[in-house]
Amino acid sequence: MNIDFTGIRDILNYDKILISGHKNPDGDSVGSALALALILRKLGKSPDIYIKELPEHYKMLNGTEMYTSTVDNNYDLFIALDSGDKDRVEEVAKQFENAKMTYNIDHHISNTNFAMRNYVTEASSTGEIIFHVAKELGAKIDKDIASAIFLAIISDTGLYQYKNTTSETYAVVTELMKNDIDFDRLIRELFFERTYEQTKLLGRALENMELLFDKRVALSTITFKELKDINAKTNEINGIVNTIMQIKGLKIAIFMYEPAPNNVKVSFRSMEPYNVCEIAQKLDGGGHILAAGAITKGRMDEIKEMVLKLVSEAINK
Repeated sequence: MNIDFTGIRDILNYDKILISGHKNPDGDSVGSALALALILRKLGKSPDIYIKELPEHYKMLNGTEMYTSTVDNNYDLFIALDSGDKDRVEEVAKQFENAKMTYNIDHHISNTNFAMRNYVTEASSTGEIIFHVAKELGAKIDKDIASAIFLAIISDTGLYQYKNTTSETYAVVTELMKNDIDFDRLIRELFFERTYEQTKLLGRALENMELLFDKRVALSTITFKELKDINAKTNEINGIVNTIMQIKGLKIAIFMYEPAPNNVKVSFRSMEPYNVCEIAQKLDGGGHILAAGAITKGRMDEIKEMVLKLVSEAINK
């Protein structure tokens, strides 16, 4: 069932609530889930927020202590955020299946409306939607909620450089700024600071990069062995594909890495008119027209060949 925005109010009818973003969480997943949990706590609820492992650079947000990797199997309500399909919450799939009610709140055009109630709409980010959820539920947005939503928005807009940024996005951010958020710190730590391991990973990714299709496409890979050699965690991968996309004249950037042997995560970025969401969907992934991804089982060389074939088809349409 799809719901209009007033249907969001029914969230308050449930007491035992689990909120989950997607596996391998990014800033939108982390920020929107935390913001919603803080909103519900203001309204007298005590939700759990699931995360397998919170990336270190998101611990700058107040309230992240609410995140837990320990959950039970029976919830009245499961709220999935920023997840295009049910596979994206596979780490808590049992809790999703056992919940009496499930909600799906998302902004991905490829969303499969997999919950009992779905609120999927165009927005810069799921965080932007959560801002309106707060208004609909009558919760006052304070500095901590505003900071979490701000982080979600700047993450999924690439600091306002992607075309999913709209006048509504700027209007929301204007409201958030009234809460005296530490926007400079959030931007610096999210976009410009890297750990030693992240810097090594970026260097290796750039070293492994290839320019293809008359320099219109750049592709880079990081193997599971390379991750281990650098002593890096998979959550330190974020941002590499965006750096690749900065190459002048590039139309499509592809970054592939192995979070585990025979598992390949593929991230795409593109410039118009290329729709990388269509490519990702053929790999059982999804996302946005200019930013998408997928996780596929198989060897790196096999997946790379498959990806390049799909990219070739897209370019030669």
